[in-house]
Amino acid sequence: PEVDAGPDLASDEGVEVALTGSFSDPDEGDTHTIAWDLGDGTTVSGTLTPSHTYDDDDVYTVTLIVTDGEGETDSDTLLVSVGNVVPTVDAGPNQASDEGDEVAFAGSFTDPGVLDTHTVEWDFGDGGTASDTLTPTHTYADDGPPANGGAYTATLTVTDDDGGVGGDTLLVSVGNVAPTVDAGPDQASDEGDELVFAGSFTDPGVLDTHTIEWDFGDGGTASGTLTPTHAYGDDDVYTVTLSVSDGTDTISDTLLVSVGNIAPTVDAGPDQSSDEGDEVSFAGSFADPGVLDTHTVEWDFGDGGTAS
Repeated sequence: PEVDAGPDLASDEGVEVALTGSFSDPDEGDTHTIAWDLGDGTTVSGTLTPSHTYDDDDVYTVTLIVTDGEGETDSDTLLVSVGNVVPTVDAGPNQASDEGDEVAFAGSFTDPGVLDTHTVEWDFGDGGTASDTLTPTHTYADDGPPANGGAYTATLTVTDDDGGVGGDTLLVSVGNVAPTVDAGPDQASDEGDELVFAGSFTDPGVLDTHTIEWDFGDGGTASGTLTPTHAYGDDDVYTVTLSVSDGTDTISDTLLVSVGNIAPTVDAGPDQSSDEGDEVSFAGSFADPGVLDTHTVEWDFGDGGTAS
């Protein structure tokens, strides 16, 4: 027989290729066996028009062999050029989360080149990355950028071993979480004593910046520290407020400071001597840590005389 395997062909991996071989034999009474070697380890027999799908890109030499009933054999070849197809990637649906919460991703891809190997890379849009998994988890440390509508753009990229790159993106909307604030325990003090405060706060948005403000309840304030000191100038019960802002939300907590009164410390002055009828000048003094107290002053001269 005289064999013609057909023209060279071009295709892509994963796409079915139709072969159209033929042969002629002047001995019309011969029987024939037909065999194809498709060049990738696959064989087909019994038909001149098989179809075949190649699982990887390459140039394959296809051979058609026809043998007649007398054992005479002829063959012919053709080339099938199979091109690479890039993976089709799905990063998954858009998601919503709060800063500090773990986000679970579920990407996927398909590749008609079933013999390809692949590398998988994630870019979470905040500088974080992951590789070699389609289902990573990631925690965003700050709410999403306003310029992107409060969302991060996460990108899944899959590259096959032939350099074919497929990619897809999703949006992760990350909301702000307000700080949790603790002004500290209630305190007791005396007027004039210095009190040390010990406030604290937590914020899952670890990249947030914060402003700290204290209102001591007597008109005094402090900022920029969680551990200020303050002295009260008068006895009372004061409500102290610690406020922490992360730029989006401001949260406050309070404590009570019970301030007790301190009696004045009095000095009547030094002992004196005089003659009857002479005028004596006194020079008393007093101190009071309650600098906002008002005072009444009374003298008893010991002879029934007084002054105030």
